[in-house]
Amino acid sequence: MKLFKHALFILAGFLIIYTLALIGSAYEHQTKFNQEVLDQTIASRNYDEWLSYQTHLFKHVDSFKSQNNKYQVDIYATIEHFAQSGYASKLYVFIIPMVDVNYAQSIRDNNDQMRFVFKSDAIVLLDSKKTYPNEALSFGLHPSKIGFVYQGIDLVKKEQLTIDIYDYDGDNIVHSTINSTSLDELIYAYDPLQIDVYLNNYHYQQGKDSDDIGQILNPRIRSSIIFYVSIYFGLVIMGYSIYFIVQLIQTKTNKQ
Repeated sequence: MKLFKHALFILAGFLIIYTLALIGSAYEHQTKFNQEVLDQTIASRNYDEWLSYQTHLFKHVDSFKSQNNKYQVDIYATIEHFAQSGYASKLYVFIIPMVDVNYAQSIRDNNDQMRFVFKSDAIVLLDSKKTYPNEALSFGLHPSKIGFVYQGIDLVKKEQLTIDIYDYDGDNIVHSTINSTSLDELIYAYDPLQIDVYLNNYHYQQGKDSDDIGQILNPRIRSSIIFYVSIYFGLVIMGYSIYFIVQLIQTKTNKQ
């Protein structure tokens, strides 16, 4: 009966340690992995890997320098999957500094004039200053944040799109037009059955699914769980060893 209680105590401890290790390790390695991908994105100034974990499909449309040669500008088209509403086609514009630039020191920096404006002819599709009137967009460049800024719109069929971007000081750093030829090479209505057409003819790339992410994270999580469980059983063995040694010494002492 006493042995059974000890075994039950060890088993309960194991289950608690295993559960805590599983939850803690999953969070730890997911956070580390996200940071690794972000660091790689900033170092390479390439968003392919970052978008592969965010989207179902993505395509790099264009890349160029800003008018003041201080930023790299990248345009991406994506297909994103939402559990409630299905698939949505998006267009994103990213900017990342190539040199030191001015940026907001807080999300409420009233001096920040960074602004993204998407237009089709005279129709404004997005004006970030109206969408986020009380937020400093350039705060995204702060070392405590992701290190780049991006804005996006739902992709609908248009003859052309004009993109204007203004920096922290209000200077126009990007004035770019995507013409109908480039727009015709993008996906507007996604059909899962046409995935091969999108990959081969439209040159989209496929994002990573949960299985792909699992292949990266699961070995790391397992290693951490084994480490913590090993420590637990090591402490159990050490504790019981000390207990039995003390019991043995006391028995010998009592006999004397």
